[in-house]
Amino acid sequence: MKTIISLFITLLLFNTSPAPAQENRFENQLREFIKQVIRENPELVYETVNRHIQKQKEAQQKQQIENALKNPVEDTVTADNPAKGEENAVITIIEYSDFQCPHCANASQMLERLMQKYPGKIRRVFKNNPLEDHPFSLQAAAAALAAHRQGKFWLYHDLLFFNGPDLTEDMFTKIAKDLSLDMELFEKDRKSEEIAKQIAGEKTKINALGITGTPSFILNGVLINGAQPQPLFEQIIEKILSQ
Repeated sequence: MKTIISLFITLLLFNTSPAPAQENRFENQLREFIKQVIRENPELVYETVNRHIQKQKEAQQKQQIENALKNPVEDTVTADNPAKGEENAVITIIEYSDFQCPHCANASQMLERLMQKYPGKIRRVFKNNPLEDHPFSLQAAAAALAAHRQGKFWLYHDLLFFNGPDLTEDMFTKIAKDLSLDMELFEKDRKSEEIAKQIAGEKTKINALGITGTPSFILNGVLINGAQPQPLFEQIIEKILSQ
């Protein structure tokens, strides 16, 4: 490799201002040099191109975040929406989730890590987007909101995700009993028209933004679609905190 680089430097030194007659010869030499580098060092070419692409992606992502912060997506939070963290926190993350979605379960754990990393800085708000191809996700959403009315949403939430692949009607009742909920009130609330309307409204809201899958998030107005890596959330959070 050092020999090739030396050859390239030599070509440059002796052809800094090539005469017209020498120009074609220099271009041919340079072309052959590049071919030789590619043949003998394909990994070097790959790494160089990959670094270039990565830098372009990072620059594009940074610009997208800045644009999103300037044009935030609007969403409302009420007492009907389960939330944790300081009410006046600088960061509000609204998550739209499905209790039978394994990616949502992973995202839930990721949000907990973010709250630990930025203590007092994040308020987490939960909203529902139950998918039609998950047979018990709608019932799970209603049961969780019924638990919310008795002050035990997050405990119920965690147990639903833990049992996500195996949810059944009987399990909704079992979890409620395990958490010592008022069972008569629980059954009444989870089948109520008010909770059904709330879930439908949340689903309509996120679908109107063009999001039909889960999970999805609105972080201080920045729409994040899909199970994105934690560093992306941290990048947006750091940007907001630095302002």
